Amino acid sequence: MKKKWFIVFGIILAVVAVLYFVGGYLAQSAVEAIKPTAQTTEMKYGLLIKSVGASGVVESDKTYNVYSTLSFSVERVFVEEGQYVNKGEVLAKLDTESLELDIRQQVASLKNTETTADTDISSKLKAYENAVERYALNEESSKRTYDLLASQVRSGAHPEIVSAQNSVDNAKLSLDNAIADLENKQKGHDDNEILYNLDEISLRTLENSFSTLEAAQRAHENAQRAYDTAVTNQQNVGKRLNDEVETARKNYESTKVTSNQEIENAKWQYDNALTTDSTEPTKISIEKLEKQLRDSTITAPISGTITKVYAKEGSPGSGLLFIIEDLQSLEIVTKVKEYDAASVLPGMLVIIKSDATGEREIRGTVKSIAPTSEKNSAGVAIAANVVEYVTIVTVDEPDSGLKIGMNTRLSIVLEHRDNVLYVPYDSIAEDDYFGYKLYTIDEVIEGNRTLNRVRAIPVGVGLETEFSVEVFGAGISKGLPIVSDPTTVEDGIEVKLR
Repeated sequence: MKKKWFIVFGIILAVVAVLYFVGGYLAQSAVEAIKPTAQTTEMKYGLLIKSVGASGVVESDKTYNVYSTLSFSVERVFVEEGQYVNKGEVLAKLDTESLELDIRQQVASLKNTETTADTDISSKLKAYENAVERYALNEESSKRTYDLLASQVRSGAHPEIVSAQNSVDNAKLSLDNAIADLENKQKGHDDNEILYNLDEISLRTLENSFSTLEAAQRAHENAQRAYDTAVTNQQNVGKRLNDEVETARKNYESTKVTSNQEIENAKWQYDNALTTDSTEPTKISIEKLEKQLRDSTITAPISGTITKVYAKEGSPGSGLLFIIEDLQSLEIVTKVKEYDAASVLPGMLVIIKSDATGEREIRGTVKSIAPTSEKNSAGVAIAANVVEYVTIVTVDEPDSGLKIGMNTRLSIVLEHRDNVLYVPYDSIAEDDYFGYKLYTIDEVIEGNRTLNRVRAIPVGVGLETEFSVEVFGAGISKGLPIVSDPTTVEDGIEVKLR
């Protein structure tokens, strides 16, 4: 009988032990299930580049289209495509046999008549010279007015621009303060909710903190509206002043047109007086014919390579005859969007890549960026959702492998730092005491368990790019695991690693 009770008692102890261990395992599994999951990335070390991306087509920075307005046929072509020519070298010759006969006829006619009208010509010449002097002064005055206004607007020194910027800065400061206050009130209310749930504070205290939070939210909304209004006003001021600059420019252009018209009228009066000399029309005719004779010998206006020959012997010699390009001096025409235009400056380094050159990084330099956005044929800025500024980039490597017409990808280097630590932009969190912080994961041994525990590291920040930011401070180094999303963790908590 006693043996039977021992057996029963042993079975009971075994069941209790199994239940104990199963319960402990289930409890541990439940704890593991509610742990937050964290994903990490490694802190990197090296070169950090802040750049603006663009694309463009390779062109020659010295391209010349050789035209002729003469109607004579092409007598002979002396060059072919791919041939290098020097400036002044003869490219083609037009058939001028009939032209030379016309010149001989006009010269013979000129010798038969000569008259003078010195007094009238002298008077008209004086009037013409006076018109040139008078209207030059008017044009200069109009130009000074335009240049002064345009300079103030472009440089941001115009009083209205300065005032609008100050308003934006003040509104931004108020908005930042409201945001900080809102975050503080939100944290205080969140803490009170926890204390209320623990019966450590009264409902009235919780309601008071909620009222304070609502007031902070309203203050934030008011500050946001004030900032938006200041930004809108700044944009309106800029647009209005730009319109005023455009009006001043148009006034200047109008003054030039008026001056030119008056000068041309005085010149016409002088030229008309010259026609009283019966030989003048003949002289003018001879000059025109002689110019045509000179122009009938087509020469290279620049040194370079003939990339296209349109002239054909026996065909009309008018229109585009040749294209000459400098194949050793290349540039790339691209466009920079308005939010990057203020950052891009002549002289900046450009990294150039193309499909034809593979992964090779070719050095270039920003040559120029247009002072205004693209305009239509009337000289008015083109209205578009994306405003762009034409930018020229020179290719600095003579053996780049790039050819005219190739598509390229550009990285305009705004700023760079070498030998720095940097992390993804989104892994940085703000810190009430140190400004910024990162979260790393430490392996901690507690009892017989190895835990992954979050630790906050205060850091300073430096150069910011589109995706990364430079960091510095104590206790950080290359390869340090950093929590990718700091909003998912807190200092000291235990996490699971993804």
